[in-house]
Amino acid sequence: DKALFLDGPEGYFDQHRTRVKTSNNSMVQAPPLEYDELNSFVLLSGFLHNKEKQKLINTYKEMYTQWYFELSEGFSLVFFGIGSKRKLLLDYAEEYLTKMVDAPTIVVNGYNPATVFKEVLMTIVSTLNLKKVPKRLGDLVDHIVEYFQKKDHSIAKLILLIHNIDGPGLRDEKTQVYLSKLASIKQFYVLVSVDHINAPLLWDSVSLNNFNFLWHNTTTFADYLTETSFQDLLTLGQTQKSAGSKGAKYVLSSLTTNSRSLYRVLVSNQLQNMEDDLSSKKVQNDNQLKGTIKHALEYKKFYTLCAEEFISSNEINFRTMLMEFVEHKMAVLTKDQSGTEMVFIPFSLEELQKLLEDEL
Repeated sequence: DKALFLDGPEGYFDQHRTRVKTSNNSMVQAPPLEYDELNSFVLLSGFLHNKEKQKLINTYKEMYTQWYFELSEGFSLVFFGIGSKRKLLLDYAEEYLTKMVDAPTIVVNGYNPATVFKEVLMTIVSTLNLKKVPKRLGDLVDHIVEYFQKKDHSIAKLILLIHNIDGPGLRDEKTQVYLSKLASIKQFYVLVSVDHINAPLLWDSVSLNNFNFLWHNTTTFADYLTETSFQDLLTLGQTQKSAGSKGAKYVLSSLTTNSRSLYRVLVSNQLQNMEDDLSSKKVQNDNQLKGTIKHALEYKKFYTLCAEEFISSNEINFRTMLMEFVEHKMAVLTKDQSGTEMVFIPFSLEELQKLLEDEL
């Protein structure tokens, strides 16, 4: 069935008189990708254009002084662009800003779906050691704003770094209004990053006025390894499960050496506790034994062990690393009956042994 006409309206209808055959194939028929293959592809992408990426980072580092000046003038900074900005902003906050400003730093991982504004607010309250505060969120935010209005505006009291303020746990209207009120406090140095193309639609004129944003394009082309680690990438579109013991391997590959070392200390000590539990019961090779609070490691002892191995320089840094594992459901931070903070991993003995041998 060849077309008789090629030009004009006759040609159009002649060429389109038969339906184009489409394939019935779908991605469901594609062979499943294993974690090892996924990790190899991710690792390979990390080697592409390294010099160019590092040149971009070095360019942004030259802006550190400018960013500090803008913060000191009462502006909040919002960073946008292609690629993860997490490492860049952490480097700026920890290696530069904390040396210029004598104030604690609070890091909020907005990319984590489990992030809740109430927990962020209570962290701010405890960090600033505020007493007799209201219980309702709205009243508490207003109380904090009024409290700092009476203080010296020239002295910074807090560095608030929010990765992905447009993340799923923070993007509702109420949360954005509360965050904008906190950002209006002159003694707070606020830095946020955004990645969603529609992020500016989150804010009305009042919130924008409170935030007082200065926008910086910090395209890094870096992989979103940590940001996407809260979902099992091989099951996207199928389930919304968290990174269980199977996904822990992928999560560990995206973390820093210190974070992996911290997890190794926890795994090693919990394995010892579980093996002691087995020996006391005279049970042999019970790989189905699962970690619970009775196999937990005391929080303070855990911190001491990490400090002895120079994994963490201070408790704030230690807790930040630990909370990454808690957020990924790879560790549980809880309290025993006496109120002592305890940490344990909710995986089986066999899973912990495999993680220690293969990944740590």
